[in-house]
Amino acid sequence: NYHASVLQLATCGRYNLATTAMGGGGVSIARNKIAAIYLDTKADRIFWPDSDVSFTPADVDALWDRDLPIVGAFYAHKDAKEVRWSARGAGKDPDPETGLVELQAIGMGGIMIKREVFETMARKLPELAYKEDWTDGKGKVKHAFFSEAVVHDPANGFTEPTLLSEDWMFAYHARRCGYTVWGDTRVQFGHWEGGTCFPVQTGGVS
Repeated sequence: NYHASVLQLATCGRYNLATTAMGGGGVSIARNKIAAIYLDTKADRIFWPDSDVSFTPADVDALWDRDLPIVGAFYAHKDAKEVRWSARGAGKDPDPETGLVELQAIGMGGIMIKREVFETMARKLPELAYKEDWTDGKGKVKHAFFSEAVVHDPANGFTEPTLLSEDWMFAYHARRCGYTVWGDTRVQFGHWEGGTCFPVQTGGVS
């Protein structure tokens, strides 16, 4: 389903796609490597679809047309017992006219991010800088935009120590730097495991 989506995007005539093989070290390290590769280009935005989602060129168009620093598509959390979005709400309701909703975090599996977000995070959060230890780029200064960590920050919605995944942590860093994390309720991706596409909900974001 993912490959079919990528082929549709590649052949729609509106986008030029490049592929990069990435492996080893886990998802956080892979995401940081991809971010570093992206920042070495001149591209204004990165669109980040995970390999277990399905989408259409129109979905990508919609995210692009929002022209926001951070905006993501909604897709279901992989939980057969509890149907919910892969997103963390911020106590806000979607705008009835635009369909946009402010969030604490949204899954990286269908997100579009502008270059300025990474550059601002690197500048304002110098503690994220590290030297690459892997052979591909060994010694180069990169930034851990994505990492798992325990956060206790009542001012930003975490009243109890909370373990954040790498995508939730990215959103946390971005919000600390003054950015709003937006979700577009009009754009809904399929989220797959094997032959099962987990259903999306139609209610609010908790």
